[in-house]
Amino acid sequence: MSSQSVTGTTYRRVRRPRALSPLREHLRDTFWFAPTGAMVGIVVVWALANELDTAIVDALRHDGAYDSIAELQSIADDAQTVVSTISAAMMTFIGV
Repeated sequence: MSSQSVTGTTYRRVRRPRALSPLREHLRDTFWFAPTGAMVGIVVVWALANELDTAIVDALRHDGAYDSIAELQSIADDAQTVVSTISAAMMTFIGV
């Protein structure tokens, strides 16, 4: 965005950044807000996943699909093994 003055020289208008609100500035400078928000999000996702898991298993029990329940259990056990292995490797990496 250029404008011309009376003398014929060209200058450019500079947009100054907008000042943050005091609350937003305070939250940006604190170290507790992001981890607390993440923990709240994790608890919400955990509660939703738990309800979904319960609904799926109850529906499979109602249908008598016990083989599917056993397969889901083995998948969950495998996922737990993978997560445990990765977390142990990360802790070793961080420790070194």
